[in-house]
Amino acid sequence: MALTLCGCVTDGSNGTPPLRVNLSALRVCEAILKDVPLPAVSASTDARVAWARDDLALRVARGEITNARNCVAYVRRRYAGAK
Repeated sequence: MALTLCGCVTDGSNGTPPLRVNLSALRVCEAILKDVPLPAVSASTDARVAWARDDLALRVARGEITNARNCVAYVRRRYAGAK
């Protein structure tokens, strides 16, 4: 009875109302985030080469994170009504 009075139960004809925002923009942000593969090194790999590969992978990962962060900030501004 309490749920009916609170409006938490519907009669089945009115489902969940549609969202007023389009969440497809968040899918774009998710697509930007890609796994950055670890560099291939072995015991015989020169340490300087291994360091350079690792450094490059970190730079790529940092760029991916920055792009995704900017995308999420854009989506937030859009949903908040900012242009």
